[in-house]
Amino acid sequence: MNENEPKMKQCPFCGGSPRYYEIQADENTPNAGGEYIECAACGASTVIMFSLKDDARPHLIDRWNCRQYPRKKGMKEKQQ
Repeated sequence: MNENEPKMKQCPFCGGSPRYYEIQADENTPNAGGEYIECAACGASTVIMFSLKDDARPHLIDRWNCRQYPRKKGMKEKQQ
């Protein structure tokens, strides 16, 4: 982990520890070279990202740490 890299938060669903994975290449792996973050306890994960010009790791950490989800069009906020 890079010292300038943000720290990963615990899983938003179960509080488990996140793990960073790089998919290794072999002949039966369609997503070889992809990277993702997954909860070690419940299996919740980010999308698989592939590094092109930028390092995917900081982008994945930002996605993992995000706790706000966009509201779908037409959905109304719950009244309390």
